[in-house]
Amino acid sequence: MQPWGSQFGLDYDVLSGLTLKKELGNLQPQSSRGPVVIALLLGSDIFRRNAIARKAFPRLLRQTFLAGTHALDVGLIGLSHISISILRRRDILLPMPYVIMGLGNPGEEYKKTRHNAGRMLVELLAKNEGFDEFVLRKAAGAPSLVSEGKIKKEKVTLVLPETFMNNSGKSAKGFVKSKKVAATLLVVRDDIDLPLGVLKMTFGRGSGGHKGIESIMRAVGTKEFAQLKVGVSKPGKKNQAKKPSSDDGVNKLVIGKFKPDEEAPLKKVLKKGVEAATLFVTDGVEKATMLANTR
Repeated sequence: MQPWGSQFGLDYDVLSGLTLKKELGNLQPQSSRGPVVIALLLGSDIFRRNAIARKAFPRLLRQTFLAGTHALDVGLIGLSHISISILRRRDILLPMPYVIMGLGNPGEEYKKTRHNAGRMLVELLAKNEGFDEFVLRKAAGAPSLVSEGKIKKEKVTLVLPETFMNNSGKSAKGFVKSKKVAATLLVVRDDIDLPLGVLKMTFGRGSGGHKGIESIMRAVGTKEFAQLKVGVSKPGKKNQAKKPSSDDGVNKLVIGKFKPDEEAPLKKVLKKGVEAATLFVTDGVEKATMLANTR
């Protein structure tokens, strides 16, 4: 029988002999032989026994990524001795899906309140992109409504914490299990320092006193993630936020519902926010920030 992979000019025996190190060293970025080697390694006992193969595996994967996602798909053929879940946990093999969290409070009484602006935006994103229905899921012991789908071939997980705002980190911890994964996290939340109709995106910035963000930072152990802030205060002079000065006033504002005359600007800013969140996934945080922060 013709050895699998020989049609690519690669003999299976190469992988089991002393020439393995040389063969792996000859692979070049965008080489069509990279994914074949990966497939053969994963589909045989050689990977488990051969230290050279195991040591070269991370570099091989980097080269395969340069060849494109289709090459990686080929590399998954014959995966019989290694658990995909283990590789995913170690951030070795599978691309990390984007996680977009919409902060707010659960329950009917909090629907359409200012504190739920982030949640409303993510719900609109799910609707516009045709995501699956939100389902209740427990991750790391905290309940969340979760929907999964794709935005232009990129895997995205949408999360609506079913904890109250101040405990948002309990939910985040179930989806962001390392600082590296946090780089693909976008947290959408309300901001009383911005007037209604204004967005602001940041990366690696502080909480600005937002309890939900503080909770997430503690839970994931880093502030190196993106935030999309939705202004919820009434506009004041020069379109600056007219926010209450007392804590009681702030609490009444954020748990209060939007007024009928605010529905139009709210709808407009949520639409723009969905565009920014989509751009975050497809084009990166810099382009998304340019869109969100342009008034």
